[in-house]
This record gives sequence, structure tokens and C-alpha cells, in this order.
Amino acid sequence: MCSSVQAETITDKLIVALIEQNTPKVLYEETKQTWDFGTYDFLVNKAGVVSFSNAENGIRLTLPIEVIMQGEVNKDFLGQKVLLNCKSNFKTDTFLDVTLLLNPPSSTANVQISVPIPEVFLFCDGLKLPIQPFLQQLVAEKKAEWEQKIRSEIQVLLKQGGI
Repeated sequence: MCSSVQAETITDKLIVALIEQNTPKVLYEETKQTWDFGTYDFLVNKAGVVSFSNAENGIRLTLPIEVIMQGEVNKDFLGQKVLLNCKSNFKTDTFLDVTLLLNPPSSTANVQISVPIPEVFLFCDGLKLPIQPFLQQLVAEKKAEWEQKIRSEIQVLLKQGGI
């Protein structure tokens, strides 16, 4: 029989500790990607310690992240080639709502990710480009992939822990 658990159990604390221990510094990376303005590199780093709290159906993991985006604006503008170096750097928290369905040795986890993107700009040699909509679209496109990857990693940790 499967049951949902709350963040106050020893098992949850163990899972959070395992997740913290197994979370890599580099969480996501793209290089030489094309977009409307030229090309960019995109890096998401872990920027702090994973913490947890109670969520409606399980636990909420909070993971501070640092997002670094850099690249080039490479466009023709009024018949002139414009080439600008660009960079943006900001921090935010990523929230992972995790529901554990414990049924050893076949325990599973459901994961919901939310990444609030603040108003943020790409600074390009004096030009300031708003990139919040672009980043929100990127999160929307990648969210299911990220949730599946995290779900699989949690299930591996559960199996390794005999849970």
C-alpha cells in the first residue's frame, strides 16, 4: 500500500540529505545556442544549500540557483553589422514539490518544479535587453524534462537507501 509522507519524518530528512549530497554544482548548461539576437551560453549553478518545508502533499525543496547567460548579439541593423558582447547574472530559488509514494522496494516520487524568473536583463556593451520572457519560455519548454530527470534520480536514491 502506498502512502504520502510529510517532511517531518526521518525518511524525508534522509532523502533531503541525500539530495543535497548528490546535487551537482552545475545543474544545467547550454552552449552556442542560437536565438533571435545571435548566440548565447547558459549556465545554472547551485548557489546554496537545499532546504525543505511542508507542502500540500509532501515536501517542498528549495534550491537557490545562480543563472549566468552570456553571448553575442550579432544582427544587421539599418544595413550595419552589429556585434555586441552580452552578459546577465542573477539568483533565484527553484522550488521542487516532491510527493513520495513509499512502497519498498518499489517506492516512487512525483516532482513539480517551479522557477520564478525575476525581471532580468542581458547587458550588451551598453544595450539592455529584457530576457525574462525568453527565460520563462525556456523553463516552460524544459520543465517536463527536468521533472522526469529529478524523479528518476530520487527513485535511484530511494532504491540505494532500501526505501
